[in-house]
Amino acid sequence: MPPIWTTPRTWATGELVTAAQLNQHLRDNLDWLKSPAWTQHIGTGSGNYALAPVVNTWTLLHTDFDRSLTTLGGRMLIHAALMVNTTATGTSAFSLEIDGVLQSNTDGLAAIFGAGNAYLSFVYPVVLSAGPHTIRLMARLTTSGTVTVYNHPSSSGQRLTPLFWIGEIA
Repeated sequence: MPPIWTTPRTWATGELVTAAQLNQHLRDNLDWLKSPAWTQHIGTGSGNYALAPVVNTWTLLHTDFDRSLTTLGGRMLIHAALMVNTTATGTSAFSLEIDGVLQSNTDGLAAIFGAGNAYLSFVYPVVLSAGPHTIRLMARLTTSGTVTVYNHPSSSGQRLTPLFWIGEIA
């Protein structure tokens, strides 16, 4: 069970404080502050992710980018960093879906215009209610083609592995 925040008590001068009160107002609230929700995917380098989505349809980029977590309620940061290749000559857009709701218009939160390689990185701030949530990294092409997310170390020693993390910050 995740820690629960209790509004701190205002103590009166001379009041006798019990162990139960200290546990509830100090220990449990400190546990809450030190237990933010967090999930991540860091590429393993075991092979690229390839996707050929239906044109003009938002599609889950890969099951590794389908993350679930239970939040305590409040501000969240979501970060994606990917080295991507697309063969589509139109727009390759990338966005987030939170609990089934797309978080952008058709242009996405980040996009590649035309075929080629690109490094995409974005941070998305959002406020979520307390409870379970599903966050997915989505792709959409305006012309037919494929999207490949690199997931391997390069010959030059650079890591071409994707990073996708979600963290509660307050």
